[in-house]
Amino acid sequence: MLSLEFDYMCQYDYVEIRDGDSSSDQIIKRFCGNERPAPIRSTDSSLHILFHSDGSKNFDGFHAIFEEITACSSSPCFHDGTCLLDKTGSYKCACLAGYTGQRCENYLLDLVTSPTFCPAWIFVYQSGERKM
Repeated sequence: MLSLEFDYMCQYDYVEIRDGDSSSDQIIKRFCGNERPAPIRSTDSSLHILFHSDGSKNFDGFHAIFEEITACSSSPCFHDGTCLLDKTGSYKCACLAGYTGQRCENYLLDLVTSPTFCPAWIFVYQSGERKM
């Protein structure tokens, strides 16, 4: 929600978003008026948000929501594989039985029809290699 005094230059009441954690970082955008802005992403892990008002007109203000985006946010694992984050922020896919590949993209028909098939196996792939 954004409800601020409108001005084409956004010089009276505005919300300013910077890409980083300080007022000296690059400005992404300055908003005013009541048009709802599109989602904003930082290039790293922080955004600097400044609210400025000249105090002459009173509007409702603004409301912001944030969420952490991780390597698993895009659901990279296929066929109901489970995405697992590691300490570096990378991910691994834990594949259900019968599926292989870094993203559980391969179906092993031979494994499924094999008499030694064990449906309880879960394969974890890291950098394209299977880890047992």
